[in-house]
Amino acid sequence: MAEIPTQIALECLFCKSTKFEVPNKDYMPQEGEAIKCVNCGELNDVSAIKKVSYEKGKEALSQYIKQLWQKK
Repeated sequence: MAEIPTQIALECLFCKSTKFEVPNKDYMPQEGEAIKCVNCGELNDVSAIKKVSYEKGKEALSQYIKQLWQKK
């Protein structure tokens, strides 16, 4: 059975990299801000990549719950 997801990384909308240019490691980009992907150089809207990540998280959690119910 799959593990329950505890973290979902923000991914570039273009290349799926999880590395972005930020001023320091503790920096938290704000909604609507654009951050640059280190891998492909594309600018990503923080609101959009968060939305995609939330959806992936919900799907992973949904799959986990379905597996729990199928075991019973």
